[in-house]
Amino acid sequence: MAEYPLDLGILQESLPSRPGVYLFKDEKDQVLYVGKAKDLKKRVLSYLFRQPELSERIGLMLKATKGLDILVTNTESEAFILERNLIKRWMPKFNVVLRDDKQYPLLRIPVNEPFPNISVVRRIKKDGAKYFGPYTSSNAMRETLRVLYKAFSLRKCKGAIKFRSRPCLNYQMKRCLGPCTGEVREEDYRRQLDQAIQFLEGKARSLIDSLKKEMFELSEAMEFERAALLRDRIKAIQRTLEPQAIVSSELEDSDILGIAEGSRYMHVVVLRLRDGIMQEGVPYRLMGTGETQEVVASFIKQFYPDLLPLLPPLIITPVALKDSYEIGAWLEELSGRPIRIRSPKSASERMLVKMASQNALRLVNEEKEREEDLLLKLKEEVRLKRYPRRIECVDISNFGGDYAVGSIVCYLDGRPYKKGYRSFLIRTVKGVDDYAMIKEVISRRIKYPDLPDLLVIDGGKGHLNAAKSVLQDQIPLENPPEVIAIAKDRHESAQRDKGDGDRVFIFNRKDPIRLEKQVLYLLMSIRDEAHRRAISHHKKRMSKGLKVSFLDQIKGIGPKKKRMLLKEFGSLKEILGAEAEELTKIPGISPEIAEEILRKGKELLERDREA
Repeated sequence: MAEYPLDLGILQESLPSRPGVYLFKDEKDQVLYVGKAKDLKKRVLSYLFRQPELSERIGLMLKATKGLDILVTNTESEAFILERNLIKRWMPKFNVVLRDDKQYPLLRIPVNEPFPNISVVRRIKKDGAKYFGPYTSSNAMRETLRVLYKAFSLRKCKGAIKFRSRPCLNYQMKRCLGPCTGEVREEDYRRQLDQAIQFLEGKARSLIDSLKKEMFELSEAMEFERAALLRDRIKAIQRTLEPQAIVSSELEDSDILGIAEGSRYMHVVVLRLRDGIMQEGVPYRLMGTGETQEVVASFIKQFYPDLLPLLPPLIITPVALKDSYEIGAWLEELSGRPIRIRSPKSASERMLVKMASQNALRLVNEEKEREEDLLLKLKEEVRLKRYPRRIECVDISNFGGDYAVGSIVCYLDGRPYKKGYRSFLIRTVKGVDDYAMIKEVISRRIKYPDLPDLLVIDGGKGHLNAAKSVLQDQIPLENPPEVIAIAKDRHESAQRDKGDGDRVFIFNRKDPIRLEKQVLYLLMSIRDEAHRRAISHHKKRMSKGLKVSFLDQIKGIGPKKKRMLLKEFGSLKEILGAEAEELTKIPGISPEIAEEILRKGKELLERDREA
């Protein structure tokens, strides 16, 4: 991996004109954005030459970028794969990232095995089996299995076939061909399995036509019992087709994508058109925002490589993609089948894209309603006087009273509002006194505008009273925020692990109140975010304090010897990693001073780790 400073002159001279992946990084070496390029030099320089034309999001990314890494690949296809893997690994804040929290069930048929059965799985593996789905509804999946078993008489037993002298009840009820008995030939079982696969592939109408033809031939041949079996199979298949919409037999099999932007996620709905029939829409969520073209391209690159056996020959997108040909060629290389990606051309295709987008917008509205309902429940259960649109949470972090900091996080309409986050260095409190520290933070916070509707304190009854005294007694406000506290029950570890040990305190009530789980989880997530920020700020302050004051605490080291040590070793880390003999080579550093440096340094670093 090659690393570069974000210097235009150096980049113009050094970047290769080859395919690969580039990573923008901040000053802490955290990955901000991962991108793929056919020509790394052209792509990276386009960010710097076109800054005024770029979106606000990309502008913010470039402002935070302090360095660049590149990885050169042999082909553009390799760059696609590497980009996808790095996005999954680093989850960069400026990339649009497909969430993996929903793994919808799929049906798996190991077609290379004798007498294959059907199983339910969550992930596709490269094992030669056929996969079908995904199914967003477990009820829909169970109904599909019911039809498969009833119509095609496939075996339900798991694992390899074990021959039995006495077959199972399904065989007795004529719901299984009974391969375990040895009475059915593998080719006959395979024939019905192929029909089941045709049904799962969405080719039910074609299957019905062929079954009807076979049924009439059997009737003509006076084989009425076998014809009756086919008649029942046709009826079972037709019942599953009734709720499905027939769009057009002229449209080829395709996936139609619709997209809508929510307050927290981008929502994508994939409508699957198979054999002219519209199947259920599959919803997905993406973290991050961007232009529609970028979001759709990111979704396709992250979503479809995991579902290669299910790839249709055509993917219809709501907007034309700049890299549609390249992405299609990459998916074709992965799947071994021709794949085209394009925007809608006909009125029918435009209608389907609109339908998919309307479904995505419905998900956005449902998400908004859920968040509003949750805040209304919070208002009712905590007995607030006003709707808690803006919630802020206060947390304190210190180690034995040293390096104390206060942190405030802000949630607006149930979502993190980073512009409202604040951090405070504790100035007036000495020693361990969390109550006094909370008072200091709140008294400083209320000097700023946009006071919260609800102030949450990370702590118990005493912390709540400390906060309330500031707002009511010390600095009375005309319309003060309402205050509650949330604390973990340290004596009920088993409950705490389940989230039930968190106690919520309100003013003028001695005992904690019980909240509905979703409301409690909201408060817990806000408290955890405040705690995370406070700990992070405290560690930074402590680390900085150690670097500044560590050598000053060693008797016998003055400003001159301190400068000599830092000049020779370059950093505190290198000093502490040195041997005592190396330290004594510095003029004025005796063996006793060297040992004291290492002893004191080890002690303070241990303290830093504990914090």
